[in-house]
Amino acid sequence: MNSPFLFPFRKIGIILLYTALIVCVSSCMIFRTARFAQCTFHFKEVTQLEGVGVDLKGKSQLSSLNFKQGTRISRSLLKKKMPMNITVALEVQNPNSGLAAMSRVDWILVLKGKEVLRGSNDQRVSVPGNGGKALLPLTVQFDLFEALKGESPKETRSFLWKLTKKTKDPNVFTVKLKPHFYILKKEIPYPGYVNIRY
Repeated sequence: MNSPFLFPFRKIGIILLYTALIVCVSSCMIFRTARFAQCTFHFKEVTQLEGVGVDLKGKSQLSSLNFKQGTRISRSLLKKKMPMNITVALEVQNPNSGLAAMSRVDWILVLKGKEVLRGSNDQRVSVPGNGGKALLPLTVQFDLFEALKGESPKETRSFLWKLTKKTKDPNVFTVKLKPHFYILKKEIPYPGYVNIRY
């Protein structure tokens, strides 16, 4: 016959075991989060740069375009509407021994030092360990005149051609990244934001 005094001890044992499991899982998540935070992000290249559907990659001024392209850009500038489509390739490097798998990336677009747009990229990216690298494509779409409200048309036109040039000036084009990754079936955000300039 079981003693009634054994039941409280059994309950205490179960509670202690459950608590130990929670601590173990939490410690594992903290360790893996810290490990993922060691991953580095760098700008690789601009793969697409379009204004109102015109390819502006490598163009430095209006005269760099052919007649049809120049006319389309000029008309759009006169209407004060310039839909932009920019895709950049970001290089992610993982110095850890284990695989780093991103589930999504939240981003903030910064133009001329001002946050103008937020979005999210749901493309999954796996980065092999031991210095492995992977490319993360990121596309942002916005209207330049809407993004630069308060700027004069002349300043906006000038800024358009600044966008076509590679620069480290944070007052031109910066993307803030917050990657998310899965740890023990839970989505964990990267601590803080990573600033990427081109």
